[in-house]
Amino acid sequence: MNFYYTDQAGEVVGPVSRAQLQQFVDADVLPPTTQVCYEGSQEWQPIAAYIQRTTKPATKAQPILSQKAPLQKAVISAPTSASPMKLFVAVFVAIVVAGGCLMGGWYFFLQDKAPKPFTISTPTKPAAGEALFERKGELSGEAFIVTKGGQNYKLGLVPIALYSLETLKPHLDQKRQEAQSELTRLKPLMQAAKSDMDAKHNAERTAFDAYLRVNYSDPNKNALDAAHKEAGKQWETATSAYYSLLGQQSRLVSGAFYFSGLPEPLAKTQTNSDGRFTIEMPTKGKFAVAANAHRSVGDSTERYYWLISIALDGAAKKTTMLSNNNLTSEDAPDSLIFTSN
Repeated sequence: MNFYYTDQAGEVVGPVSRAQLQQFVDADVLPPTTQVCYEGSQEWQPIAAYIQRTTKPATKAQPILSQKAPLQKAVISAPTSASPMKLFVAVFVAIVVAGGCLMGGWYFFLQDKAPKPFTISTPTKPAAGEALFERKGELSGEAFIVTKGGQNYKLGLVPIALYSLETLKPHLDQKRQEAQSELTRLKPLMQAAKSDMDAKHNAERTAFDAYLRVNYSDPNKNALDAAHKEAGKQWETATSAYYSLLGQQSRLVSGAFYFSGLPEPLAKTQTNSDGRFTIEMPTKGKFAVAANAHRSVGDSTERYYWLISIALDGAAKKTTMLSNNNLTSEDAPDSLIFTSN
Protein backbone atom coordinates (compact mmCIF):
# COMPACT_ATOMS: atom_id res chain seq x y z
CA MET A 1 0.00 0.00 0.00
CA ASN A 2 1.32 3.46 -0.94
CA PHE A 3 0.74 6.65 1.04
CA TYR A 4 0.77 10.42 0.57
CA TYR A 5 1.76 12.84 3.33
CA THR A 6 1.85 16.61 3.88
CA ASP A 7 5.17 18.34 4.44
CA GLN A 8 5.84 21.36 6.69
CA ALA A 9 4.58 23.72 3.96
CA GLY A 10 1.30 21.79 3.69
CA GLU A 11 2.15 20.40 0.26
CA VAL A 12 1.15 16.82 -0.64
CA VAL A 13 4.13 14.50 -1.19
CA GLY A 14 3.98 10.98 -2.60
CA PRO A 15 3.29 8.31 -3.31
CA VAL A 16 5.72 6.57 -0.93
CA SER A 17 5.67 3.04 0.43
CA ARG A 18 4.89 2.05 4.02
CA ALA A 19 8.58 1.06 4.45
CA GLN A 20 9.71 4.57 3.48
CA LEU A 21 7.25 6.12 5.96
CA GLN A 22 8.64 3.78 8.66
CA GLN A 23 12.17 5.07 7.93
CA PHE A 24 10.99 8.68 8.20
CA VAL A 25 9.26 8.03 11.55
CA ASP A 26 12.24 6.10 12.99
CA ALA A 27 14.60 8.92 11.92
CA ASP A 28 12.30 11.59 13.49
CA VAL A 29 11.92 13.20 10.05
CA LEU A 30 8.11 13.07 10.23
CA PRO A 31 6.42 14.02 13.55
CA PRO A 32 3.47 11.94 14.83
CA THR A 33 1.07 14.76 13.82
CA THR A 34 1.96 14.47 10.12
CA GLN A 35 -1.21 13.94 8.05
CA VAL A 36 -1.22 10.90 5.73
CA CYS A 37 -3.69 9.39 3.26
CA TYR A 38 -3.37 5.98 1.64
CA GLU A 39 -3.66 5.74 -2.12
CA GLY A 40 -7.24 5.51 -3.33
CA SER A 41 -8.66 7.20 -0.19
CA GLN A 42 -9.66 10.79 0.59
CA GLU A 43 -9.43 10.46 4.39
CA TRP A 44 -6.40 12.13 5.99
CA GLN A 45 -5.25 10.93 9.42
CA PRO A 46 -2.20 11.43 11.68
CA ILE A 47 0.69 9.19 10.66
CA ALA A 48 0.57 7.53 14.09
CA ALA A 49 -2.70 5.84 12.99
CA TYR A 50 -0.68 3.76 10.52
CA ILE A 51 3.01 3.90 11.49
CA GLN A 52 4.54 3.42 14.97
CA ARG A 53 8.19 3.98 15.81
CA THR A 54 10.02 0.64 15.93
CA THR A 55 12.42 -0.54 18.69
CA LYS A 56 16.09 -0.03 17.82
CA PRO A 57 18.19 -3.21 17.33
CA ALA A 58 20.94 -4.00 19.90
CA THR A 59 24.05 -1.83 19.47
CA LYS A 60 27.57 -3.07 18.78
CA ALA A 61 28.74 -1.66 22.15
CA GLN A 62 27.39 -4.64 24.13
CA PRO A 63 30.26 -7.09 23.38
CA ILE A 64 32.81 -4.49 24.64
CA LEU A 65 30.84 -3.60 27.78
CA SER A 66 30.48 -7.26 28.63
CA GLN A 67 34.23 -7.40 29.40
CA LYS A 68 33.90 -5.30 32.53
CA ALA A 69 32.91 -8.15 34.82
CA PRO A 70 35.90 -10.41 34.06
CA LEU A 71 38.34 -7.49 34.57
CA GLN A 72 36.82 -6.56 37.90
CA LYS A 73 36.79 -10.18 38.96
CA ALA A 74 40.47 -10.51 38.08
CA VAL A 75 41.32 -7.58 40.33
CA ILE A 76 39.32 -8.84 43.27
CA SER A 77 40.77 -12.36 43.02
CA ALA A 78 44.38 -11.10 42.96
CA PRO A 79 46.51 -12.75 45.66
CA THR A 80 46.60 -10.76 48.89
CA SER A 81 50.27 -11.51 49.18
CA ALA A 82 51.13 -9.30 46.16
CA SER A 83 53.34 -6.25 46.80
CA PRO A 84 51.66 -2.81 47.10
CA MET A 85 53.37 -1.64 43.90
CA LYS A 86 52.13 -4.61 41.89
CA LEU A 87 48.69 -4.17 43.34
CA PHE A 88 48.68 -0.49 42.42
CA VAL A 89 49.80 -1.27 38.86
CA ALA A 90 47.12 -3.96 38.47
CA VAL A 91 44.39 -1.61 39.71
CA PHE A 92 45.63 1.20 37.47
CA VAL A 93 45.64 -1.05 34.39
CA ALA A 94 42.16 -2.33 35.23
CA ILE A 95 40.85 1.24 35.57
CA VAL A 96 42.43 2.30 32.26
CA VAL A 97 41.04 -0.73 30.38
CA ALA A 98 37.59 -0.36 31.92
CA GLY A 99 37.56 3.36 31.10
CA GLY A 100 38.50 2.62 27.52
CA CYS A 101 35.67 0.10 27.25
CA LEU A 102 33.21 2.61 28.68
CA MET A 103 34.32 5.36 26.29
CA GLY A 104 34.15 3.01 23.33
CA GLY A 105 30.71 1.81 24.33
CA TRP A 106 29.50 5.38 24.80
CA TYR A 107 30.83 6.32 21.33
CA PHE A 108 29.02 3.46 19.62
CA PHE A 109 25.88 4.17 21.62
CA LEU A 110 25.80 7.81 20.52
CA GLN A 111 26.62 6.84 16.93
CA ASP A 112 23.70 4.39 16.89
CA LYS A 113 21.31 6.94 18.39
CA ALA A 114 22.27 9.76 16.00
CA PRO A 115 19.75 10.37 13.19
CA LYS A 116 20.67 8.39 10.08
CA PRO A 117 20.90 10.23 6.77
CA PHE A 118 18.15 9.26 4.34
CA THR A 119 17.09 9.97 0.81
CA ILE A 120 13.70 10.01 -0.87
CA SER A 121 13.69 8.22 -4.19
CA THR A 122 12.81 10.45 -7.11
CA PRO A 123 9.25 9.63 -8.26
CA THR A 124 9.23 7.89 -11.59
CA LYS A 125 7.17 9.20 -14.45
CA PRO A 126 3.68 7.64 -14.31
CA ALA A 127 2.74 5.12 -16.96
CA ALA A 128 0.64 6.25 -19.89
CA GLY A 129 -2.86 6.97 -18.72
CA GLU A 130 -2.00 6.96 -15.00
CA ALA A 131 -3.11 10.23 -13.43
CA LEU A 132 -0.79 11.99 -10.98
CA PHE A 133 -2.15 12.10 -7.45
CA GLU A 134 -3.98 15.20 -6.44
CA ARG A 135 -7.05 16.06 -4.46
CA LYS A 136 -10.19 14.64 -6.04
CA GLY A 137 -13.01 16.64 -7.50
CA GLU A 138 -16.59 15.71 -8.33
CA LEU A 139 -18.34 15.42 -11.67
CA SER A 140 -22.13 15.23 -11.58
CA GLY A 141 -24.66 15.14 -14.34
CA GLU A 142 -27.81 13.72 -15.86
CA ALA A 143 -28.61 11.45 -18.82
CA PHE A 144 -31.83 12.09 -20.73
CA ILE A 145 -33.32 12.15 -24.23
CA VAL A 146 -35.83 14.62 -25.60
CA THR A 147 -38.12 13.16 -28.27
CA LYS A 148 -39.28 15.00 -31.39
CA GLY A 149 -42.56 15.59 -29.60
CA GLY A 150 -40.76 17.38 -26.79
CA GLN A 151 -41.03 14.63 -24.17
CA ASN A 152 -38.13 14.27 -21.75
CA TYR A 153 -37.08 10.66 -20.98
CA LYS A 154 -34.75 10.22 -18.00
CA LEU A 155 -32.36 7.32 -18.59
CA GLY A 156 -31.80 5.23 -15.46
CA LEU A 157 -29.17 2.52 -14.85
CA VAL A 158 -26.93 3.91 -17.58
CA PRO A 159 -23.27 2.87 -17.06
CA ILE A 160 -20.96 5.90 -16.75
CA ALA A 161 -17.18 5.43 -17.15
CA LEU A 162 -14.33 7.91 -16.64
CA TYR A 163 -11.15 7.58 -18.73
CA SER A 164 -7.85 9.37 -18.92
CA LEU A 165 -7.76 11.01 -22.34
CA GLU A 166 -4.16 9.84 -22.72
CA THR A 167 -5.27 6.22 -22.25
CA LEU A 168 -8.37 6.48 -24.45
CA LYS A 169 -6.75 8.20 -27.44
CA PRO A 170 -4.77 5.15 -28.70
CA HIS A 171 -7.96 3.06 -28.62
CA LEU A 172 -9.91 5.64 -30.64
CA ASP A 173 -7.06 6.08 -33.14
CA GLN A 174 -6.88 2.33 -33.68
CA LYS A 175 -10.64 2.08 -34.16
CA ARG A 176 -10.59 4.92 -36.72
CA GLN A 177 -7.85 3.19 -38.69
CA GLU A 178 -9.73 -0.13 -38.63
CA ALA A 179 -12.96 1.56 -39.72
CA GLN A 180 -11.27 3.45 -42.57
CA SER A 181 -9.52 0.31 -43.80
CA GLU A 182 -12.72 -1.74 -43.78
CA LEU A 183 -14.80 1.02 -45.38
CA THR A 184 -12.26 1.26 -48.18
CA ARG A 185 -12.45 -2.51 -48.70
CA LEU A 186 -16.26 -2.57 -48.62
CA LYS A 187 -16.85 0.32 -51.02
CA PRO A 188 -16.26 -1.55 -54.35
CA LEU A 189 -18.00 -4.65 -52.98
CA MET A 190 -21.09 -2.63 -52.11
CA GLN A 191 -21.12 -0.92 -55.50
CA ALA A 192 -20.98 -4.30 -57.24
CA ALA A 193 -23.63 -5.78 -54.94
CA LYS A 194 -25.91 -2.79 -55.53
CA SER A 195 -25.55 -3.11 -59.30
CA ASP A 196 -26.25 -6.86 -59.12
CA MET A 197 -29.30 -6.31 -56.92
CA ASP A 198 -30.71 -3.69 -59.32
CA ALA A 199 -30.06 -5.93 -62.32
CA LYS A 200 -31.78 -8.89 -60.65
CA HIS A 201 -34.69 -6.65 -59.74
CA ASN A 202 -35.09 -5.55 -63.37
CA ALA A 203 -34.92 -9.17 -64.51
CA GLU A 204 -37.63 -10.10 -62.02
CA ARG A 205 -39.88 -7.29 -63.27
CA THR A 206 -39.29 -8.32 -66.90
CA ALA A 207 -40.12 -11.96 -66.12
CA PHE A 208 -43.24 -10.91 -64.26
CA ASP A 209 -44.42 -8.70 -67.14
CA ALA A 210 -43.86 -11.57 -69.61
CA TYR A 211 -45.90 -13.86 -67.40
CA LEU A 212 -48.76 -11.33 -67.20
CA ARG A 213 -48.92 -10.81 -70.97
CA VAL A 214 -49.84 -14.40 -71.82
CA ASN A 215 -53.30 -15.83 -71.29
CA TYR A 216 -54.04 -18.89 -69.25
CA SER A 217 -54.42 -21.11 -72.33
CA ASP A 218 -50.92 -20.31 -73.61
CA PRO A 219 -48.68 -23.44 -73.39
CA ASN A 220 -45.76 -21.23 -72.25
CA LYS A 221 -47.70 -20.01 -69.23
CA ASN A 222 -46.13 -22.47 -66.79
CA ALA A 223 -42.63 -21.90 -68.14
CA LEU A 224 -43.01 -18.14 -67.83
CA ASP A 225 -44.31 -18.54 -64.28
CA ALA A 226 -41.32 -20.71 -63.36
CA ALA A 227 -38.96 -18.15 -64.93
CA HIS A 228 -40.56 -15.37 -62.89
CA LYS A 229 -40.19 -17.31 -59.65
CA GLU A 230 -36.53 -18.08 -60.39
CA ALA A 231 -35.86 -14.41 -61.17
CA GLY A 232 -37.51 -13.49 -57.86
CA LYS A 233 -35.23 -15.86 -55.94
CA GLN A 234 -32.14 -14.42 -57.61
CA TRP A 235 -33.27 -10.90 -56.77
CA GLU A 236 -33.87 -11.92 -53.14
CA THR A 237 -30.39 -13.44 -52.89
CA ALA A 238 -28.75 -10.35 -54.41
CA THR A 239 -30.72 -8.08 -52.07
CA SER A 240 -29.65 -10.10 -49.03
CA ALA A 241 -25.98 -9.89 -50.09
CA TYR A 242 -26.19 -6.12 -50.55
CA TYR A 243 -27.87 -5.45 -47.21
CA SER A 244 -25.35 -7.69 -45.45
CA LEU A 245 -22.56 -5.43 -46.73
CA LEU A 246 -24.64 -2.38 -45.82
CA GLY A 247 -24.93 -3.71 -42.26
CA GLN A 248 -21.16 -4.10 -42.06
CA GLN A 249 -20.73 -0.53 -43.25
CA SER A 250 -23.26 0.77 -40.70
CA ARG A 251 -21.48 -1.03 -37.86
CA LEU A 252 -18.16 0.63 -38.75
CA VAL A 253 -19.66 4.11 -38.39
CA SER A 254 -21.67 3.39 -35.23
CA GLY A 255 -21.02 4.14 -31.58
CA ALA A 256 -21.11 0.41 -30.82
CA PHE A 257 -17.96 -0.11 -32.93
CA TYR A 258 -15.95 2.43 -30.93
CA PHE A 259 -17.30 1.23 -27.57
CA SER A 260 -16.21 -2.33 -28.32
CA GLY A 261 -12.97 -3.16 -26.49
CA LEU A 262 -12.75 0.03 -24.44
CA PRO A 263 -9.87 -0.09 -21.91
CA GLU A 264 -10.45 -0.35 -18.17
CA PRO A 265 -11.78 2.99 -16.86
CA LEU A 266 -10.32 5.02 -14.00
CA ALA A 267 -13.72 5.06 -12.30
CA LYS A 268 -17.27 4.02 -13.10
CA THR A 269 -20.80 4.40 -11.78
CA GLN A 270 -24.36 4.40 -13.14
CA THR A 271 -27.32 6.75 -13.21
CA ASN A 272 -30.10 6.47 -10.68
CA SER A 273 -33.81 6.23 -11.53
CA ASP A 274 -33.87 9.98 -12.27
CA GLY A 275 -30.96 9.69 -14.70
CA ARG A 276 -28.55 11.46 -12.34
CA PHE A 277 -24.98 10.42 -11.54
CA THR A 278 -21.92 11.52 -9.55
CA ILE A 279 -18.36 10.33 -10.09
CA GLU A 280 -14.98 11.30 -8.60
CA MET A 281 -12.22 12.62 -10.86
CA PRO A 282 -8.93 14.53 -10.47
CA THR A 283 -9.21 18.30 -10.48
CA LYS A 284 -6.42 18.59 -13.07
CA GLY A 285 -5.85 16.79 -16.35
CA LYS A 286 -7.90 15.88 -19.42
CA PHE A 287 -10.42 13.07 -19.25
CA ALA A 288 -13.34 11.52 -21.10
CA VAL A 289 -16.78 10.33 -20.04
CA ALA A 290 -18.29 7.34 -21.86
CA ALA A 291 -21.92 6.24 -21.58
CA ASN A 292 -24.35 4.21 -23.65
CA ALA A 293 -28.06 3.52 -23.26
CA HIS A 294 -31.05 2.22 -25.19
CA ARG A 295 -34.81 2.74 -25.21
CA SER A 296 -37.59 0.65 -26.76
CA VAL A 297 -39.81 2.58 -29.16
CA GLY A 298 -42.63 0.38 -30.43
CA ASP A 299 -41.07 -2.66 -32.09
CA SER A 300 -37.66 -1.00 -32.49
CA THR A 301 -34.85 -0.05 -30.12
CA GLU A 302 -33.13 3.32 -30.09
CA ARG A 303 -29.48 3.27 -28.97
CA TYR A 304 -27.58 6.26 -27.59
CA TYR A 305 -23.82 6.74 -27.22
CA TRP A 306 -21.84 9.51 -25.53
CA LEU A 307 -18.06 9.90 -25.56
CA ILE A 308 -17.20 13.45 -24.52
CA SER A 309 -14.07 15.20 -23.27
CA ILE A 310 -14.22 16.64 -19.75
CA ALA A 311 -11.90 18.52 -17.36
CA LEU A 312 -12.42 20.19 -13.99
CA ASP A 313 -9.61 22.69 -14.69
CA GLY A 314 -8.78 22.94 -11.00
CA ALA A 315 -12.38 23.35 -9.83
CA ALA A 316 -13.77 21.14 -7.07
CA LYS A 317 -17.05 20.39 -8.90
CA LYS A 318 -18.55 20.43 -12.36
CA THR A 319 -21.86 19.45 -13.95
CA THR A 320 -22.43 17.99 -17.41
CA MET A 321 -25.51 16.82 -19.29
CA LEU A 322 -25.69 13.74 -21.53
CA SER A 323 -28.50 14.51 -23.94
CA ASN A 324 -29.40 14.72 -27.63
CA ASN A 325 -27.00 17.63 -28.09
CA ASN A 326 -23.77 15.71 -27.42
CA LEU A 327 -24.55 12.23 -28.74
CA THR A 328 -21.76 10.76 -30.86
CA SER A 329 -24.09 11.11 -33.86
CA GLU A 330 -24.48 14.88 -33.40
CA ASP A 331 -20.87 15.97 -34.10
CA ALA A 332 -20.85 18.05 -30.90
CA PRO A 333 -17.73 20.15 -30.08
CA ASP A 334 -16.92 18.08 -26.97
CA SER A 335 -17.63 14.71 -28.62
CA LEU A 336 -14.50 12.65 -29.29
CA ILE A 337 -16.04 10.66 -32.17
CA PHE A 338 -18.67 11.21 -34.85
CA THR A 339 -20.89 8.27 -35.78
CA SER A 340 -24.08 7.64 -37.74
CA ASN A 341 -25.87 6.35 -34.65
